[in-house]
Amino acid sequence: MKQYLFPPSLLLLLLIPFCGCTREVPDGMPATVPCFITVTQDGKPLAEASITLIPEDGGQWNGGGKTDAGGTARMYTQAKYEGIPAAKYKVIVAKTEFVAGVPESSDHRIKGTPDIYYELVEAKYANAETTPLTLDVVKGTKNYQIDIGQSVRIKVEER
Repeated sequence: MKQYLFPPSLLLLLLIPFCGCTREVPDGMPATVPCFITVTQDGKPLAEASITLIPEDGGQWNGGGKTDAGGTARMYTQAKYEGIPAAKYKVIVAKTEFVAGVPESSDHRIKGTPDIYYELVEAKYANAETTPLTLDVVKGTKNYQIDIGQSVRIKVEER
């Protein structure tokens, strides 16, 4: 019976991170800088919100991320390249709550209720045309703060 210093399966697991796992950057994409955005609402961290950065100059290199429990989002260019190019951006913040409806019962004695959606961020922040939020991402600064005012819970009529 052969004895190994390391079992072959363990050796394979140790080598996987070094096997072709790099992401090639697309042609023309500028260098990126680390960017973390913390979003607060009513002075509290806003968890599970989607953040989108749209270049003010009309460029093609959008950024995006999702906030964690502490309200902080790590930003990625084109949703897969860590960091974003230094530039001025419009900031879009959106968060939706879903409440599942009750289906009709098979014997039709219980009437069904539809699914309900609520927007938890004011509509002006969720649209590139109306958002008042902007961010100037510069080299050397990687942590940014954004406050979106008071909490809201606006029922979305139809989806």
